[in-house]
Amino acid sequence: TFGEDRITWQPEKGVRIAAVIDKLSGDKKGFVLVGRNLREIESRENYSELVCGFGWIACLFVAFVTTIFSPFPQNKK
Repeated sequence: TFGEDRITWQPEKGVRIAAVIDKLSGDKKGFVLVGRNLREIESRENYSELVCGFGWIACLFVAFVTTIFSPFPQNKK
């Protein structure tokens, strides 16, 4: 294949690595492998989900309170 390949690898339980392999061209042929542990990325994703969840609950609360205590009269039939 040409270009780079992206893979994830779990060498042991609890360790996940995202890696990119790129082919070298020119006088020296070979490959370059760069990897990063996914623990920090997964931690940031979990934090973002938590913040979004609390934001959603806060929006629901504000919508409920403004609906109940609205200064405008409601049309009731």
